[in-house]
Amino acid sequence: MINVVDRADVLAASCIADLGDPAFWVAPDELRNSLALAVIESIQATRSHYTSVRNVLTRYDEYRRGASAADGAGELRASFNELGGPENWADRIGNRKPTSTQAGSPLKAAAIFEAAQLLHGRRIEHGADLRAIDDAGLTDMRSAWLSLPGQASGLTWTYLSMHLGHTPPGADPLVTRYVAVVLDVPERELDPDAVAALIGQTATQLDLTPRPLEYAIWRCVSGRPVLRPDL
Repeated sequence: MINVVDRADVLAASCIADLGDPAFWVAPDELRNSLALAVIESIQATRSHYTSVRNVLTRYDEYRRGASAADGAGELRASFNELGGPENWADRIGNRKPTSTQAGSPLKAAAIFEAAQLLHGRRIEHGADLRAIDDAGLTDMRSAWLSLPGQASGLTWTYLSMHLGHTPPGADPLVTRYVAVVLDVPERELDPDAVAALIGQTATQLDLTPRPLEYAIWRCVSGRPVLRPDL
């Protein structure tokens, strides 16, 4: 593995150029306390312009009369039941986008509903519940998530993990990809511990803690806006 811990100056310069002023970044706890919003965002975000994702989140919050910031799996599940199922939920809150480009694929709304059912059935109501699971339980939960309609790639699981704050430092593949591009090294040669150390050193140079920096990099690479939408 390549030792990259002495390259913090290079990564810091790239972050300044690519991510803008840290004072205006979307905070890493934006969705940390709302499992409902994190699930919706993670599944809606694939192959979508982020404006459409934000619109779905806004409509859900309006449906919940501004109370979505603390919603868990139970509240999300209840919204489907109240509206009569995924089809009606898609029309009222979500959209008609499918989980896959394959003909006949279910709506993303259906995957969101099944995700809420899965989490609620396992008594995972809030982000804190997922963060409290041990490694074996998390592996089992990931396997169950990948069995949801259109979620087999694992991409939305990595999104959910980053939003809820239980991704180990240096382990997110999109953050690793960014570091690899900036340092011009193959991704496969980057050790997660070295990436975490590099992020830590870079954060120190930028007068930050590692979590906000890693989250901003992740948002940038995943196509999400890095800066707050109210600016």
